[in-house]
Amino acid sequence: MENLAFLILLICPLMMVGMIIFMRGTHGKEKQTNQNSAQAKDLQNNLNTLKEQNEHLAREIESLKRTQ
Repeated sequence: MENLAFLILLICPLMMVGMIIFMRGTHGKEKQTNQNSAQAKDLQNNLNTLKEQNEHLAREIESLKRTQ
C-alpha cells in the first residue's frame, strides 16, 4: 500500500515534466510557422511590387520606342 501511495506521488511531477516538454515543442513549431507565414507575406508583397515596377518599365520602354 505504501508503494502505491509513493507511485501516485511520483506520477504527478513526472506528468508535469512531460507536459512541459510537450508544450515547449508545440509552441516552438507554432512560432516557427508564424514566422514562416510572415516571411511568405513579405515575399509576396515584394514580388507584387517588383511586378508592378516591371510593368511600369515595360510601358516606359514601349513609349520610348514609339517616340523614336
